Amino acid sequence: MNSKFVNIEMERKSFRKAFTLVELLVVIAIMGVLIALLFPAINAAREAARRSSCSNSIKQMALACLSYEGKFQALPPASNFKNNKVFKETDVRANWIILALPFLDQQVLFDDMNGMLKQANVNVETDNATPKIGTTQLDATITMKTCRDTVIPAFLCPSDGNNRNKYESVKSSFTGARCNYGANMGPWGAHELYDKWSDNLKHGVMGPGKSMKSEQILDGASNTILIAELRAGVISIDSRGTWALGGAGPSAIACCGYNGDSKGPNAKGNNADDIYGCAKVQELVDSDQLLLMGMQCYDGETNGNTQATSRSSHPGGVQTAFCDGSVHWITDGISVGTDADHLGDWDKLLLPCDGYSVNSADF
Repeated sequence: MNSKFVNIEMERKSFRKAFTLVELLVVIAIMGVLIALLFPAINAAREAARRSSCSNSIKQMALACLSYEGKFQALPPASNFKNNKVFKETDVRANWIILALPFLDQQVLFDDMNGMLKQANVNVETDNATPKIGTTQLDATITMKTCRDTVIPAFLCPSDGNNRNKYESVKSSFTGARCNYGANMGPWGAHELYDKWSDNLKHGVMGPGKSMKSEQILDGASNTILIAELRAGVISIDSRGTWALGGAGPSAIACCGYNGDSKGPNAKGNNADDIYGCAKVQELVDSDQLLLMGMQCYDGETNGNTQATSRSSHPGGVQTAFCDGSVHWITDGISVGTDADHLGDWDKLLLPCDGYSVNSADF
């Protein structure tokens, strides 16, 4: 064979076709577009999973309250303070979450806290420093502080990026782990409910030192909110979403309907949540930033944590559990009334005895 043809044939065999630079850039561009298109779907799927987890948690909290009622013939009170008209950390007692701990697989923690609460007129300054005798755990130095600082994963909604940050008060030595679920105290201010509990247009199902039986919920358990979502405070000194602390904001919603300026889920008003110590929060996070985050507040210096609405990190609404144990998604656009004579659907769901029922299609 001619050597010239042999060389040509060898060159052909050794030749490997490759992508040009332009072709590589086109492929990279296409991949970038596909990834950009996929990101929203991936994020939506992740949020759907987080929302499902949150829904399951709030249901378990509701079932625990119903189990408490089965044993004690009434739902747990939202909070207990020495003075149920002033909601301050230096006068805190057991709230609904502490009372429901045995029904949430937290019997040991409840026994520790309950044992300490029964020993004396407990106050925050001594609880945080002084060991108590008779704890059910082997650690004899356990205090109310160590109990309150216990992180319970079932209390946390995975959509909330702040709920792993412990609350640390600037008003006292109170500290506590977070929770994303709050009792329905109703559309009236928490500090007024103790004296106005007989007014069916003011109270929810769990109040300050008071609560209802299921049989007293005249609108029906399937028409009344029991528990609603809360968001944890934006910084450590913000008490919202703190499981062992009573009051609106830390572990309850109140004054968030037709009354007050915290109207409806994820309300946007500048003074929407009246939170003890919010003045200091506003020093560190200005009002415009709080508004942008959807976590605006007003200093509740006089009466403590008295007003807070339901808030969530889910886009467009909040998870709620009703008094029959069912879980419902409530959109931010649900109607809110202007006064007791003109109630919105949100008010009707908060009020257990207002005489109205709300079709689930309306929320």
